Amino acid sequence: MTTPPTPTLVAFRFVPLAMAFGVLVLTGGAVALRASGTLAGSPDTARILTYCVAGLALALVPALVVLRATQVARLRAGRAQALELLAQGRVPHPVLALTIGSCALVEGLGLLGAVTVLLGGPWAVLAVPVLAVAVILLQVPTRTRIETLVRNP
Repeated sequence: MTTPPTPTLVAFRFVPLAMAFGVLVLTGGAVALRASGTLAGSPDTARILTYCVAGLALALVPALVVLRATQVARLRAGRAQALELLAQGRVPHPVLALTIGSCALVEGLGLLGAVTVLLGGPWAVLAVPVLAVAVILLQVPTRTRIETLVRNP
């Protein structure tokens, strides 16, 4: 059975960077619109969305743990193939799934936080998109990180 082609490590780094950039752009726009006073938010909507942000953040923790555990197990099960792909400068499939999946989950939380602020939520909710960007940037794959995932039991 042949393995589908995988992107190069250099090209794949663009994916999490683009996700982080999207959160930054929406957050910047939300802050600018909210600060200008041109958008009046609804206190009820802001309160509901604030609770949604908190609930989603709590729900993401186990989802991210399970996603990481399953993909790392897949990566280690195919250790030889993963190391061969890395030697070619390519990203193993479990790393693709782990990176895209975890970044997408965190990006969604960051976008919801930005929208909450835009619609009148507490300014403190800005911490959510800022932390989301930081977590996404920590997911940018490097050869060393992938090798560590593959080799460490």
